[in-house]
Amino acid sequence: MSNTGPVIDIAVDNVRKVYDTNVFSVIRLAKVVIPHTASRNQGTVGNVGSIDSEIPFPWGGIYSSTEAFVHMECKPFNIDVVLISPGGVKSNNTAN
Repeated sequence: MSNTGPVIDIAVDNVRKVYDTNVFSVIRLAKVVIPHTASRNQGTVGNVGSIDSEIPFPWGGIYSSTEAFVHMECKPFNIDVVLISPGGVKSNNTAN
């Protein structure tokens, strides 16, 4: 989910929706998957995300800020996190 524009112009409810989709859903899944993977002290997790975690774009502060947190959390458990970043895809996600 995305929401573009100056941060000061974006409604807080829209920010919550972006974070619920891009952050909290990943956290919910991580809480289920990572303990099992960490108990083996190895593994790989695939995270569908965006290059925007590495290269933020103008007026994309809210979206870009949601994309980069999982990698650091898994490193101590010898779990690799692979970012699956499909690139530009034609969609109506900004209409939602």
